[in-house]
Amino acid sequence: TTQWRIDLGERIVAAVSADDLQEKDCGKFTLFGDSVWCTSIMSGKGTMGLSYGIEERDLWSEKMSQIWKMRTRLYDCFI
Repeated sequence: TTQWRIDLGERIVAAVSADDLQEKDCGKFTLFGDSVWCTSIMSGKGTMGLSYGIEERDLWSEKMSQIWKMRTRLYDCFI
């Protein structure tokens, strides 16, 4: 195991378990279906969206590209 993998894993866990995150911390929240984004971090330089398990059209990736002009990478578990 390399340290960067451990660090990345810890960052992911911290990001998804931010129970006390409030709208004032994010600038605002953006909603799309059952997903919620903290707007203030979504346009960061080098931000990439990762999309998993899409069987058909990937609306999530399309939304990421349209709103924040970010690159997305699709990992399709159904192909």
